[in-house]
Amino acid sequence: MASPSFGLMLFLVVYTLCVVTVAAGAVSSVLHKTLHSIPSERIYQRTFLAFGVLMSYDLVIAQLGLLNEFDHVPIPIAKFILAPMLALTVYVACCTQIGHALATRLSARELIGFQIFRLGPEVFLHAGYLEGALPAQMTFPPHGRNVDLFIALTALALVLAWPHLASCGLRPIAVAWAFGIVGVGALINILVTAMISLTHPLRDRFMPHFEPGLEYIVQVPFVLLPGVLFPLAFFTHLLLFRQLLTSPSSAAADGDAPSMW
Repeated sequence: MASPSFGLMLFLVVYTLCVVTVAAGAVSSVLHKTLHSIPSERIYQRTFLAFGVLMSYDLVIAQLGLLNEFDHVPIPIAKFILAPMLALTVYVACCTQIGHALATRLSARELIGFQIFRLGPEVFLHAGYLEGALPAQMTFPPHGRNVDLFIALTALALVLAWPHLASCGLRPIAVAWAFGIVGVGALINILVTAMISLTHPLRDRFMPHFEPGLEYIVQVPFVLLPGVLFPLAFFTHLLLFRQLLTSPSSAAADGDAPSMW
């Protein structure tokens, strides 16, 4: 496999910062409506700082070389990056007042619309495949197994069509459930594909035809993909499920222009 180009690295860093900035703005906007006594600027600064701490953790762990072992299971990236990030994601989305505020004050249309950001990682992965820096199975069909491109395009279509779903005979809540379930399935698919694509016994045993070369994912700055963007997509799905279970009236609303954008 060729080394990833500087342009590919720069794209991932800039894109991750843009997504984090938008996410921090959405969180601070919602929390300001809940915590009226705290200025929105201060909430935004604290939210962005929290994202910065998580990103710094990922980058420091990768820079220290703690993720470079692939000859045993579980591999270090699962222990040091995926497990803690996903545990934190589940806790904040499902067990905190922040998760409750986001799930009740954002509409389903907004939560679904945020998943459009998954277009960026697809561009990154496909460009890496075309450069010969990333294995074919990480891009979208017909060359690969990654279907996140279709999730992002579906999210875009739903955002545009949301006000007209009822007139087409579709129930917004049912559409939101279907999107959420399929979207999580796509995330699980690419996570399993990525883990088996690393050079360790699982690939040799279960998918020996997979191309090698995903080892770059544990290096700086590529660790931002599993360490930040993947948990953020999962987090938004959890918020959508929490909303559908606890506040279906919010899910059915058209909502204004999505505040995340």
